[in-house]
Amino acid sequence: MSGVVNLHREESPALVSARPTIADLESGTCTPADLEAFVPETRAEARALQAAKAAAGLATVTAIAPSSAPRSRGARGTHRARALKVARAAAASKPGSSFTRPRQAAALLVLTGALSAVQATAAQGDSGSTTATANASEAGISTLLAGRTEAFMAQTSRTDQRAGLETTTATPSAEAAANDAATVDAAAQAAELETRRAQVQQDQIAQKAAAEAAAAQAAAEAAAAQAAAEAAAAEAARFVLVAPVNAPVISGFGYRIHPVYGYSKMHTGVDYRVTCGVPVSAAEDGKVVESGWGGGYGNRVVIDHGMVNGRNLKTSYNHLSKRSLTVGMSVSKGDLVGLVGSTGTSTGCHLHFEVEQNGAKVNPAAFL
Repeated sequence: MSGVVNLHREESPALVSARPTIADLESGTCTPADLEAFVPETRAEARALQAAKAAAGLATVTAIAPSSAPRSRGARGTHRARALKVARAAAASKPGSSFTRPRQAAALLVLTGALSAVQATAAQGDSGSTTATANASEAGISTLLAGRTEAFMAQTSRTDQRAGLETTTATPSAEAAANDAATVDAAAQAAELETRRAQVQQDQIAQKAAAEAAAAQAAAEAAAAQAAAEAAAAEAARFVLVAPVNAPVISGFGYRIHPVYGYSKMHTGVDYRVTCGVPVSAAEDGKVVESGWGGGYGNRVVIDHGMVNGRNLKTSYNHLSKRSLTVGMSVSKGDLVGLVGSTGTSTGCHLHFEVEQNGAKVNPAAFL
């Protein structure tokens, strides 16, 4: 193979015949000097030499002499894989370093291993020609290693620049994607606001319609109440009693000192001061239900006016000197009932007028 430095030492036939075998190394018959001078050519010899040196208490660092036979493709592949693994481990131990080209990394490690082998061979103190050859080889390998190292660093720099360029190129794309996402979000927010605005408008329309309906209902209820009030007022106005005589009231409804008995007693009507014999007229339409003597009332007439606004009303005319109506007669407002007198428990001429509502005597002033 061209360009490969042959590191085999020229040995005399006597030395070759005296070369220890693996059995000699394993049996422990070799001297320390033999062990130090022995250069293994195979892995088996290297393992046997390391075991023998360990048994003799010697250093066990041993370099295998390069073989003149060409390596197979499988062996080269194995060494290349190991070199790549070592290169990757070395790159991982140094922050910021990386191997983007495995072939260059493997070549770099192979060259580094070859340089180390040459230096180890030169350090063993062999013959002058071998030392000179090793020095020359070391210088050539160092030059080659420096060139390969510079090329590898340049390639790494270009790779880093390419990666930075790709990152710079990718940044605008990422920014564009972010802008597109922001645009989509803004459109979604605008659509949501529009939906909310429409919902608010619908709610306002519904509230306005409900308010108008409530106002209309309230107005209808108010109108109905007003109509009922007007009807009640009309009915009440229709049944407003007229005074049975045109005279002043000398004693009203309520408790008073009775003029005859001299103690406080309920006065259940009103007394008009009027001269005896003055005509007394009916206060409202009705039917005579009582006409005759009424004890302390003297001569009296009672007229039933029927149901008015859910109330049964009656009027009575007392202390009459003469009665003009009999029971069962129908009368109209203003008809003659009798003449003023002073019959019954009375101290003089006057008309005692009473109003009875649902069987209870009430103040006539509320109806006059």
